[in-house]
Amino acid sequence: MVAWILWVFLAARLFAAAASWPNYHIVVTNKRVLVISGIFTREAAPFPLPDADEVGVKQSARGRLIGYGTITLTPAAGTPSAWTAG
Repeated sequence: MVAWILWVFLAARLFAAAASWPNYHIVVTNKRVLVISGIFTREAAPFPLPDADEVGVKQSARGRLIGYGTITLTPAAGTPSAWTAG
């Protein structure tokens, strides 16, 4: 009985973690970067590339194998930062 209760508890935690996991798609064009996020409701956050001073990608060895990493956009001096992810 205890094993079943533990199994249901762990399955519920796994489902809750999967449902709350951020789902990001990043689209890069020659004019802007779009970050589309959300599971049930989609939200798009544009960042114009002329406002970006520096674009960087950081990936670990495991990230290169699996295909994930961190993209950093640094706004140009004097440009208000209008884009946030997460």
